Amino acid sequence: AGGPASGHDLIIRPAGVSSSHGPGTSTRRPGSPPGAASDSGRRLPSPVMDRPVISFLTDFGPESAPAICRGVMLSIARDAQIVDISHSVRKYAIRDAAYLLWSTAPWLPVGTHVVVVDPGVGTPRHAIAIRTARGDVLVGPDNGVLMPAAAALGGAVEARILENRALMLPRTTATFHGRDVFAPVGAPLAMGAP
Repeated sequence: AGGPASGHDLIIRPAGVSSSHGPGTSTRRPGSPPGAASDSGRRLPSPVMDRPVISFLTDFGPESAPAICRGVMLSIARDAQIVDISHSVRKYAIRDAAYLLWSTAPWLPVGTHVVVVDPGVGTPRHAIAIRTARGDVLVGPDNGVLMPAAAALGGAVEARILENRALMLPRTTATFHGRDVFAPVGAPLAMGAP
């Protein structure tokens, strides 16, 4: 059955990318991740998933903060599959987090990737979302952490500053944007919100 609940309309593909291999599409190199560049340089589409996928990467450590954010995401996107990339990134280590996302995201199904490594939390830095050519959405702070992964996923095709307060938690603190901004915005994006 179709419709938003089935998950089949949740993946937004860039213009000209079909969900099946057609003329002019070569197979990917052996050992390369799904959705990786093919020998012809074109991106191969990833299969449409029945449930939205949200990957989650932070510098929060093993305590309760990752579980709190997962709870926020699951309260909005109850059928989501949350893949924890890591929560052991060194505190505020943007390059380390960027490397982990860059090396992991191409191997994951098309989905939403929420990253919270944010030395600028509580400052005027922007919260952003980037849609990639492969169809993924990267959500996190505008501090450079998302850009290597965007390139690995075919490049950024759209970027937005996250300003819609209706998608964020009603009470936003200056110190926990993972819970208050990134998790509640990432969940509806994973379900196909524009």
